[in-house]
Amino acid sequence: MLGWDITDFGFNQFNKIGLVLFTQRNGYTDIKQYKDKTYCEKLLIVKEDQITPMHFHWHKVEDIINRAGGNLVMELYNSTDDNSLANTDVIVSIDGVNKKFPSGTKVILRSGESKTLPKRLYHKFWAEKEKGPVIVG
Repeated sequence: MLGWDITDFGFNQFNKIGLVLFTQRNGYTDIKQYKDKTYCEKLLIVKEDQITPMHFHWHKVEDIINRAGGNLVMELYNSTDDNSLANTDVIVSIDGVNKKFPSGTKVILRSGESKTLPKRLYHKFWAEKEKGPVIVG
């Protein structure tokens, strides 16, 4: 589970829906066995207007760091008990400060900025058009 992954998420439209990532560390493969190491470290290469589809993580809090390049745009939603998109305000930490946004807000992360996403927070992201690709940690 370490190394390169180039994916189009099964859509066969890599330039529109896709991601290049390099997994440096992955703390578990079986949550029951490695429940105290629910972390991973990855580098992502996100092209302009190349969407990583809406998803959330069941067990991991996610730190997103714009390491270099353009702006990373993230669309955010809470999840409901039945795993649907909620229409409630979203709270995320940006550079260590909790901020509240309406459901579905597109939050921009500029080079050097970081955001912490709690478990089960839906998000999709892409590099902002005409700002260049983004390297994300």
